[in-house]
Amino acid sequence: LAPLGRAIVDGFDKGAKNAMSLVAATYVIGTIVGLLVLTAAGVRISILVTDMASTSLFLAFFLVMVASLVMGMGLPTVAAYLLLVIVVAPAIGKLGAPIVAAHMFIFYYGVLSSITPPVALAAYGASGLSKADPLRTAVMACRLAITAFIVPYLFVYHPELLLLEGSLFDSMYRLAVCGSGIFLISMAAIGQGWVTLGLVSRAVLLAAALMLFMDIVWLNACGAVLGAGQLLMQHRQSRRSAVSADST
Repeated sequence: LAPLGRAIVDGFDKGAKNAMSLVAATYVIGTIVGLLVLTAAGVRISILVTDMASTSLFLAFFLVMVASLVMGMGLPTVAAYLLLVIVVAPAIGKLGAPIVAAHMFIFYYGVLSSITPPVALAAYGASGLSKADPLRTAVMACRLAITAFIVPYLFVYHPELLLLEGSLFDSMYRLAVCGSGIFLISMAAIGQGWVTLGLVSRAVLLAAALMLFMDIVWLNACGAVLGAGQLLMQHRQSRRSAVSADST
């Protein structure tokens, strides 16, 4: 019975230690939510976003993104998500987005707040390990994760990506075109493909990616052709460079 008793005591000990992080997160959420209730800031944010939607739906989602990034700074993932659900999720629901897409929207940006300057807790932790500059680390992290800042918009504008609407064909088609757009915009952000890319090539890739993100089929086709043409040009440049290097 002695090993069983020690295992039970160790289980209680580990459970209490693991619960401390949840207790701290809940305490922080309670404090912030209390301040938001007393100042009516949460209601004001929802009203502002809803009013902005009458002018531009994209601008309304952009404000929700900024609110999610700001409120999520300095908080653990669970705490950030719970706080944003209370404050921001009702505003997205009023814009007509499916509830699952709304929660995915705020969850993504709540997580991305950990690499978004100026707080960027994850970047500060990584810079401590690598002995690098924290701000430059955060900027590079945002550059590498540029597609993650775009994906939530795809969720709310194309719910079929989350299998919330449409048929299986619609979901597969949207996944294919959006995946291709993410590939192209990643290449444009890094500036490297088959060869090192200039500003013109990166602008062309960005335009092709934006066309692929649209909800119009013929724009998707134009984006696919433009992106494929740019990739073909890069491949030819790479082969010419390889041939010239071999000849020398």
